[in-house]
Amino acid sequence: MIGIWGCRSRQMNMERSPPATRVKTCGDGWNIRPLVSDAIKSAAMARSLLKLRMQQSPGHGIYLHAHDQLTKMLLQLHANVLPHVHGRDWVDIGLMAVKEFEVTDPELANALMDADYDFNHAS
Repeated sequence: MIGIWGCRSRQMNMERSPPATRVKTCGDGWNIRPLVSDAIKSAAMARSLLKLRMQQSPGHGIYLHAHDQLTKMLLQLHANVLPHVHGRDWVDIGLMAVKEFEVTDPELANALMDADYDFNHAS
């Protein structure tokens, strides 16, 4: 698909974000910046999936760590007190998801990676 300035864009990302969040970049097309509402949705979805997993293994340390981070992310997103991008480096659930869940639970891994990405890039 060709964008307004003749750049190729990914159909999936174009459908996901409204036009106001599209940012022109050099080279490979569009860079999509998630809105705070996108970050809230992805963090809430990841947290609900995580709660289901926690019912099966309530004391699992990785689940507890991810739950704490998702809770803190949602609190900051709902309160509109997002720290500067460098102040969000405490979020590591995306890396943890790849390492711990990519093979065993890809649905949870994708949800955690989406929540991590959307929170870190929300504007």
